[in-house]
Amino acid sequence: MKKLPVLAFCLAVSGLMLGVLSCGDDDTVVPTARTCNLSTDEKFLSGTVVYEATQSGDGSFSKITYVDDQGTQTVSNPQLPWTTMVTFPDSTTIKLTGTGTTTNGSLAISVEDTAGTYSAGEGCSQSQSTSYLY
Repeated sequence: MKKLPVLAFCLAVSGLMLGVLSCGDDDTVVPTARTCNLSTDEKFLSGTVVYEATQSGDGSFSKITYVDDQGTQTVSNPQLPWTTMVTFPDSTTIKLTGTGTTTNGSLAISVEDTAGTYSAGEGCSQSQSTSYLY
């Protein structure tokens, strides 16, 4: 009869040890990427404009599209920061768009005329906080 309490005690201790040992270091951060589709409003103007795309953290653009004096131009996987200046002798509809992703950072685009009469921009950001998996 003494064997039953000893066996029950051993099983209880074994179960407790198994529970403690299975609680490993599961505080793993699960990063979530955010897709950013940025766009400035169309604007009809002439003169010189500066297009710019920037990032912070791990943000990157896969594509930037802008209008120059030859029409719509696309830059794939641009090195950031990216800037180009375009002069329009006649009034033209200008616009800048960018597509990219960030997990822990930000992306931004902007367009500004050098006469100081027009400025537009848009941005997005994503930050990671520690997530615990249990």
